[in-house]
Amino acid sequence: MVALMPGGVRSINYITESAFGTPPATALVFGGTPRNIKPGYDPKKSFFIEPASRSYTRTARGMIEVNPVIKAFAHIASGGYDWKNFWAVFGMGSTSGLTNTLGSFLMQTSKSWDGGSTKLYNFYHGCKMDKLTITADKPGQPLLFEADIKAQFITYDTNKVITQMYSQTVGADATDITTAYATWAGVLQFNLGGAGLADFHPKTWKVIVENSLTPKPGIKVGYDTVKYPVALGFGEGIRNIIFEATIAHEDETYVNAKIADTAVTAITIPIDDETVTLSNGEFEANDLADPDAESTSNEEKIRIRFKSLSIA
Repeated sequence: MVALMPGGVRSINYITESAFGTPPATALVFGGTPRNIKPGYDPKKSFFIEPASRSYTRTARGMIEVNPVIKAFAHIASGGYDWKNFWAVFGMGSTSGLTNTLGSFLMQTSKSWDGGSTKLYNFYHGCKMDKLTITADKPGQPLLFEADIKAQFITYDTNKVITQMYSQTVGADATDITTAYATWAGVLQFNLGGAGLADFHPKTWKVIVENSLTPKPGIKVGYDTVKYPVALGFGEGIRNIIFEATIAHEDETYVNAKIADTAVTAITIPIDDETVTLSNGEFEANDLADPDAESTSNEEKIRIRFKSLSIA
């Protein structure tokens, strides 16, 4: 068994698909520097017991579910690279914010155990981003981008020639981006009840875009003539745009605003040289709690649901 060395997990690469599940054979694009990758493969097998047997005798496979979760760092813009090209386009719909439908992409992850000369690839076909989360835990530290993905199929190999459900050669690896990570480096601003933007200093924050994708089940006859029970597409469902933050409990402005159910006109969040603006929000005041009298670090959590999001 090979041993994965530190640094053996390679960059996340992707390419926009020309049709669902079918990418062009062009060079891949850099998506991010991975922190954690979970493949999330489930063939949905059922096990059946027949008469005169105490253990299973037959199996059947349901619709294959491939739900990878990736956590990664994005980088400061460089040349044609920008964090929005992957995370915003596929998690929100476009580089400027939300669209009603999401595009699909092929995602490649890879590992190396001998310094880079040999790679084990995973190819995820028919990917759409079910949920995007951008998390900031400490000022000055890198932002963590997390994507919960639904994919049609996954293959693996030590080269880029696929001859299974699909027959294709995946394009060349992207050149790694080496600029600094995108960090929590700017000041957030908060507009309560239309009173205008004011600086906002939470202890932590995160933005969540939930797309609530629904698989369209079916049978696909593969290049290898095998009949695969897979999703033939993913439909967009109800979209939730959530902002969560941890603030000092003594910051009465926002605690009282939550109690009073004051409308949130906007929150602005700087990422690299762009600003993400969340608009038309309402507090979800379902987590009100009295501070612990014994605590020396009282905190309050706020959670706000927004109607719209834009990037400029």
